[in-house]
Amino acid sequence: MTRFCRSRSILLASVILCFGISCKQEGPAEKAGKKVDDAVEKTGQVMEESKEKIEEAAEKTKEVGQEAVEKAKEDIEKAKDTAQEAGKTMKETAKDSAEQVKDMIK
Repeated sequence: MTRFCRSRSILLASVILCFGISCKQEGPAEKAGKKVDDAVEKTGQVMEESKEKIEEAAEKTKEVGQEAVEKAKEDIEKAKDTAQEAGKTMKETAKDSAEQVKDMIK
């Protein structure tokens, strides 16, 4: 029985050693796998760079949009002031015209 165990151990060690040696050599599948891994890694890098660029563009767009909103608010306020002034002028003109008509009727 001891001899059988020893033979079995030697056989197992030989198989492991052969397997270990053969694993060091890269076959076509391993080379292709490495190329796929490299391509996936590069794709990930490109996607990360694209994500950063998109985020930067979105931030710039947001800033420009906020500036446009502020400018629009200022323009609306100016238009409001102009309309109020025009209303006052029209009211004064109408009042003056009414007084002139009264004076003409007298």
